This record gives sequence, C-alpha cells and structure tokens, in this order.
Amino acid sequence: MRWLYILILAMCALAVISAAGTLFGSADPRATAEDFVKALRSGNMNHATEIFGNIACTCPPKGGYGQYLRYESATTPNLAFLVGKPFSFDSPRLIYRRYVKKIDAWEQPEETSITTTLNFDQGYSPLFLPVAMSCGHQLSQQDFEKFNSNPADEADRGLSLRLRPSVQPGVVKSHTPANKDEASAMASGNVWPSDSGAVKSADGKVMDSKQVESKLPRLLSLELKLNIVRRGNMKDWTLDHFSFDRALLESQGSKFRVQAQAAGK
Repeated sequence: MRWLYILILAMCALAVISAAGTLFGSADPRATAEDFVKALRSGNMNHATEIFGNIACTCPPKGGYGQYLRYESATTPNLAFLVGKPFSFDSPRLIYRRYVKKIDAWEQPEETSITTTLNFDQGYSPLFLPVAMSCGHQLSQQDFEKFNSNPADEADRGLSLRLRPSVQPGVVKSHTPANKDEASAMASGNVWPSDSGAVKSADGKVMDSKQVESKLPRLLSLELKLNIVRRGNMKDWTLDHFSFDRALLESQGSKFRVQAQAAGK
C-alpha cells in the first residue's frame, strides 16, 4: 500500500503544479506592456529597467538596460524622449502570442508582439532636430530653413535620438568616449547626441531658442512595438526588445510619417 500512497501524493503534486501553471499562464502580457509605458511616463527608470529581460538569459546587455533611457548612450532606438514626460497611450494591442523552442524540458517559453500608439496631446510634443543640431553642431540659418522645408529627408536617421523636449542646455548629459570605438563613432558623423547646437544668421547673431523651437517640427504620435516574452508559464513576462513605427510629425502646418526604426534589445 505504501507505493499507492506515494502515487496518490505524486498525482496531487502534479495537479497542484498544473493548476498553478494555468493560473500563472493566464497572466496577460498586455499588463506588462502597460506597466512599462507607465513607468516611462512617470520617470521611474529603475522600474522600467527591471521589466527588461529575455528567454535565454536574464543578464543585461553591455551598458545595462538603462542605456535605452538615456540620450548620451547613443543607443538607437532610444526611449529618453519619453521618460518623465506627459503623453497618452491607447490600450496595448496583442498582435500575436506563440510558443517558441524550449530551452529545457520543464518550461515552455512564449513570446508576444504588443503594440500601442503614443499620443502627444498632454501639453508635450517633442521637437524634431536636424542631425547636426542634435549632435551639438552649430547650424546656419540657411541650413536650418532648408531642413524645415523638407524635414522628412533622412528623418529615420537617429529618429528617437533627435526627439527633444527643448533646445535648452541640460537635456543631454555630457559624455566622454569610453573607448576608441566610441571616439571613432562620435567623430564619424554618426548621430551621437549632445545638447542642441545653435542657429546663426548670416550676420552672426544667434537665433533665440524660443524662435528656433517655434520653427522645428514636432512629434504628434507614434507606435511603440514591444516584444514581451517569458521563459515558462510560471515566470514573469519581460520586455525583450522594442521598436518604433509610423511616427507622425507636423512641420509648418503639414504632417508627414516616418516608418520603422530597428528594434532595441
């Protein structure tokens, strides 16, 4: 009878595990997506970085997950223009949810794609800077006006790093290259963020910052795509990577769109 008793206990244990798996497995990854967006909006960078993770490894990438929340990291796409800023967002939409290849015999990993539209209708609409200005370089008034006449040209180049709350100093922390690769990238003409460069007229006068801001394009909305994953049905959902798409900007009364920017993970 001893073996029967052990068998009954084992069956009970399996039933409990199965029930727990069903309970945890019903957790909605859209709640994790909403939690992440709210953490960005509230400026809670610690909580936002805690939500990052992937199926294969819980270790952060080189530079840590915080690199996605700071301009000075030059990581693209970048979320810095959202941190601590007022905006509204639509209820996260589940695009797909599927099982992926098992890492071990005990857990069944899942991945989902979730998207939400961010709307800048709460008194904050990010400015879209020319590449040179976003890197701290001075711009002639002629080049500034040329950019404003056709801001859609190369608009996808470093898009999120060029979205700023203002052109005032102090938006981007100063950054010293950590190695030769960074120094080379900063000198190569790639988008390496700095506080906004000034705009100078032909007579050498610096254009007033308020005047500059009044002429720059502004972001109205964009789609944030989140790849939410978990290692098993009793594990937490985490953010593996994200991307932006369908950014809607307005310049001088005209609206234009910028398409997908590659995923950050």
